[in-house]
Formats: sequence, C-alpha cells, structure tokens
Amino acid sequence: MDKAQTKRNMKHWGIVSTRLAGTDGVSLEAAKWANVFEEEGLSCFYFAGELDRPQERSYLAPEAHFTHPKVQEIQRVSFGVIRRDRSLSQKIHELSHILKDHLYAFIEKFDIGLLLVENATLWSEKRDLILHPAVSDPRAIFCLIVFLLSYLLVMTEEQTHLRKSKPVMLGAGIIWMVIGIAAPEYNVDHEQLKQAIFHDL
Repeated sequence: MDKAQTKRNMKHWGIVSTRLAGTDGVSLEAAKWANVFEEEGLSCFYFAGELDRPQERSYLAPEAHFTHPKVQEIQRVSFGVIRRDRSLSQKIHELSHILKDHLYAFIEKFDIGLLLVENATLWSEKRDLILHPAVSDPRAIFCLIVFLLSYLLVMTEEQTHLRKSKPVMLGAGIIWMVIGIAAPEYNVDHEQLKQAIFHDL
C-alpha cells in the first residue's frame, strides 16, 4: 500500500459495536459520546451489525450482530462445555477474520483515524465472542499492564526510594517498543509513528 494512503484523518472517529440502533444502553451511550465529540469538531461514523444512524456515515456488517446465523451457531456450542472443539475455534477465527476485513473496509471508506469500540472488549458479554477477537490485540493488554505496573511503582516511591521518572520512562519505553513492532500491521508508517512519539515532547 502507498504510504500516502496510510495517513488517516484524525478528526474522523469510528464507533464500533454489535448494534447501534434503538434505545438499548450501548446505543444510547454511543449517541451521547458522538454528540460530545461532534461538538468538539470531530466527525463520527458507525460500524455495527444493526444500525439506525445516518446512512452516509454508516457501515453495516451483518456478521457483527449477535443474532446473525453464524454467530448463533457458534454461541450454541460455545458455552456450558468444559472443552472447546478445535473446529469451533477455527469457526470463531474465520468469522473474526471476516469482521476484520469489514473493519478495514470501514476505515478505508470513511478515512477513520480512531476506532472506539463499544461493548466488545475483553470483559464484555458473551454475545461479543466473535467481535472481541476482531478488535482486540493481546499486545494492547500487555501495554496496559505495563502502564499499571509503572504507576504502582510511582505510588511506592517512599518505600522503594526509586525516583518517579525511572519506572515511568521504563514503562513508556516498553510501550513504545511494542507499538513500533505492531505499527506496520496497522498500516502506520515510520513518519506517522515518529509524529505520535514527539507530539507532546
């Protein structure tokens, strides 16, 4: 892919969920966030398996919805068992790859600079079994753990006699190293990464 094509519009934010329609809690909360973001000059776009948002800003991915036949089939045999069959794992990964393709198409179509995932993260409900692997990355969880450990070390400065800057700098270094390794997989080129690192320095 051409490098020029990887530069994203950071004022275009994408909201991702299984459903963004009606009056359920997630849909209402997403609408509130979108109103706040747009008051700040951002543009919000929507990705889900069911949508009632403006069509010109929406991307419908039927497989993202928890009532899709493929999702229902997987859920029927995923819970209440001690061991998961290998073929089931394969089905989950295959459907997750389909959703990843939809997400990439969504990002390309609307030139999305940032994704906000609603109700499909590590601790979300079982109905998001398929969407969760498509939008999560174990390296992100690792970075979060590194950040929390660094913060805990800062809080124990009086006991450890360790200067606050040391755990913070070490944690930041590890996190940026992981980001640097993962960046090419997300079409983030060297120049964009450099700008992100030096943005607030």
